[in-house]
Amino acid sequence: MESNGNKLIVAMNTSITAYSIQKELGYVNLRDYIYRHIPDKEFDSHTFTNAFPNHFPEYYERMLVANQDDDDMNRVRFMIANRMGMFLGRDSVALNLTRLV
Repeated sequence: MESNGNKLIVAMNTSITAYSIQKELGYVNLRDYIYRHIPDKEFDSHTFTNAFPNHFPEYYERMLVANQDDDDMNRVRFMIANRMGMFLGRDSVALNLTRLV
């Protein structure tokens, strides 16, 4: 934050996304969570995205805040779940998710 005369300028990080927040949480943490809490035969991206808010509430809240400009919360939740699924697919090798490949 910096002051410019009477104006207060706030630097916003516009690159905060569901993807960047999951990367911050880390591959090891996410992989451990998946392998401990989601059985092999049941794993798919929907199982993960549905459980994520309950197991990582502070990270999910940040994802919601990053999309606060959209006033349709159903659309925001759908978009976050979609991006989380894309993260799982894109980073399945780093997450060692052979079940997805």
